[in-house]
Amino acid sequence: MKKQCMYNTISNNTATKNTQGGIVLRCMASNYNAIEGNNVSESGSGINIGGRNNTIRHNTVLNNLYYGIKMGRSDGSYNNTLYENTVCENGVADIKTCGPECYGNHGCNNTCNTTLDYDDCDTTGCTFDCSQKQGACVTDDGTAFFCGDTVTESCILNGNMTCPNGSAGLIIGADNIVIDGNGYRITGNMTNANCMWCTEAKPCTISGIYNEGYDNVVVKNLEIEGFCTGIGLKGTGQNKVLNNTIDTCKIHDNGFNTISGGSDMVTHGVHACFVKRLEITESDIYNNEGTGGACGDGGNGIFIYAGIPENYCDIKNNKLHNNAKAGFWTKMRLSKSNITHNEIWGNGNGTGISDDVRGGVVLRCRMSNENLIAYNDVHDHASEGYGYGIYVGGSNNTIKRNTVNGSTMHGISMARSDGSCDNKLYENTVCKNNLYDISTCGLECHGNTGDNNTCNTTSNYDDEGTTGCRYCCGPAPDLTIIEKLEEWVNLTEKTYNITCTIKNTGTTEAGASTTSIEIDGTAVATDPVPQLAAGESHTSTLGPFTISGNSDTIKICADRNNDVLEKGREYNNCLENIFIHPQMPELVITEKSETWVVEGSTYSITYTIKKHRHN
Repeated sequence: MKKQCMYNTISNNTATKNTQGGIVLRCMASNYNAIEGNNVSESGSGINIGGRNNTIRHNTVLNNLYYGIKMGRSDGSYNNTLYENTVCENGVADIKTCGPECYGNHGCNNTCNTTLDYDDCDTTGCTFDCSQKQGACVTDDGTAFFCGDTVTESCILNGNMTCPNGSAGLIIGADNIVIDGNGYRITGNMTNANCMWCTEAKPCTISGIYNEGYDNVVVKNLEIEGFCTGIGLKGTGQNKVLNNTIDTCKIHDNGFNTISGGSDMVTHGVHACFVKRLEITESDIYNNEGTGGACGDGGNGIFIYAGIPENYCDIKNNKLHNNAKAGFWTKMRLSKSNITHNEIWGNGNGTGISDDVRGGVVLRCRMSNENLIAYNDVHDHASEGYGYGIYVGGSNNTIKRNTVNGSTMHGISMARSDGSCDNKLYENTVCKNNLYDISTCGLECHGNTGDNNTCNTTSNYDDEGTTGCRYCCGPAPDLTIIEKLEEWVNLTEKTYNITCTIKNTGTTEAGASTTSIEIDGTAVATDPVPQLAAGESHTSTLGPFTISGNSDTIKICADRNNDVLEKGREYNNCLENIFIHPQMPELVITEKSETWVVEGSTYSITYTIKKHRHN
């Protein structure tokens, strides 16, 4: 830029491999510009400032041939401000000015190794050297929050943060703030002794992000590892945590699988207590550890201790995998919340876990009511023989369009005799689960209904109007009546035949079966059907049958005895219709003859009309 370029913003760009420089404000009148959040590398010089009163902050400037940040014009490079830049491994110097003639250039909390005629505030050279490359969460006014600090304003990370032993990452200290990780990472340095005596309703304070009671907080674009718990949200019955959002975060390798000082590790990826309207979206949450066998113990990717009803939480589009106990676990009254569009796999194998319920989605509490569990892909929960795909302990939940397979226990389980009632299951595909694909506890788990589910095995559960699920898993035959026709044999005597065609519309061979015919609710005939390859048909004509009165209700069913395990589970096996006899007219011509009056010219007609009596 040149020729009096002023009051511009150059932000969030990547400038690399440019001979003359990455970002160049060449003119001495290039004043009052903001250069923020850029990545500049492998150029002549990284950022070259010829003017004055510019703000250079949150930039990463690496591996440039000459200088990282240069303020070199004795006739113009004055009073520039540098904050929280990382300027390392540049050829001649990381930060340079022209000396006393370039007066007033100043800054704080920059990271570099070499300077020429430049010092950060209260130090020589930069505040941090490149061996640390210590990031911070920096506000618009340049305030930097480091490990263990209480954040009172929205801020953006300018680099990775590595926290000392026993220190939390960032502690939330105000409502209405945003922590933008900017793609960087906060790493903890914990031992299990740092994580003692946390409880189901009291998350570990030594968390990557810890929020005790603040509302409208957003944590986004951040990676968190190595803490007791990744993100801890602590509300109470009197001070709930409202409207928090966790978006596009990577939360992994937090917690421990061994106890310390007699204390279990109640550690998780995300641990939220007494929350309303919590959103966790687009995040990857994995390899989080914990110990214990109690319902509120550790080891979950996401653990919500709801504490209050009507939470309206939204857990969607996440990857929850390889956590010690469950991908998602809730207790204590979570209700009116959505768990949707997540991929959840491989949870429950933690060596410190002794709970016999583990797996994908676990609504453990008997008062986990009126939630929506939908469109999730839940798979491969071996969990040392205790793996559940979806476990529902409460009532009036809707479970629809999930894919659940590879569980060592049950795919979908409604197993609490004191709570698992009146749940609705629709259009789930639940296959290849070890014990049962779908199960309930029996008569005590009353009112669990659904339709159009796909599974092979059930215990105490049936889709509406069938036994087990409406559809079966995998390739299967499907016998369908594709054509049925009634034809009169003798209209006067009211006799007719029935012709029907059975087709295997499935994808594998159908074994021999029997077709049945009922007329007015009474079985009147059967027809053997041979084996049918996929796509093959069988047509037969049966009869004659005599119509009763003026109509018959005719029902034909393929595979009467359910000899063939079909894709459609007999749902499309039957056709029913009413066959009507066309009534004779009231007056009928019974005799007719012709007689010539003049042969070959005129004739007369004689006929007899008789009144017909209907049966």
